[in-house]
Amino acid sequence: LSQAVTVSAYALIGSTDAAVARATALRAVRLGLGAALAAAPLLGVAAWLGLPAVLGPAYAASLVPLALLLPCVAAYAAASALSAYYTQHLGRPHWAAGIAGLSLALTLAVAAFTVPRWGATGAAVATSLAFLAAIGVAWALFLRDTGLRWTALLRGDNARLPSTP
Repeated sequence: LSQAVTVSAYALIGSTDAAVARATALRAVRLGLGAALAAAPLLGVAAWLGLPAVLGPAYAASLVPLALLLPCVAAYAAASALSAYYTQHLGRPHWAAGIAGLSLALTLAVAAFTVPRWGATGAAVATSLAFLAAIGVAWALFLRDTGLRWTALLRGDNARLPSTP
């Protein structure tokens, strides 16, 4: 869902006009995140009701790890728009690569502790913590570059598109 939003806004996110790029990226983050947050509970309920019935009772054990993953996957929906902003507008694709690398490193580090203890649930916990930390760093970089406040995600502070004459 978030990728579709980002692709449709890609040209404006890559604009040389900083105000247009900032506002479009923020709008894409909001729309992608909103769509993912709306879809996650629906997918969770559908999986909870349908997975064991369709695939058998052996798959019931996957429901807790799935439930642990859904919030972080929804939060990570902001990544595509932020990555487009770093790459297209700022010309800094290494920021997006660094955030992905951070997510991988954190996942591996936490999983080394959680997976031996909790199995698939531990893997879900490791992934969730790593995704949330990485998207927090991505958001902090965006805010630092744009001068927006943390509340911009909810309110859109200082991120309106310039009015056209």
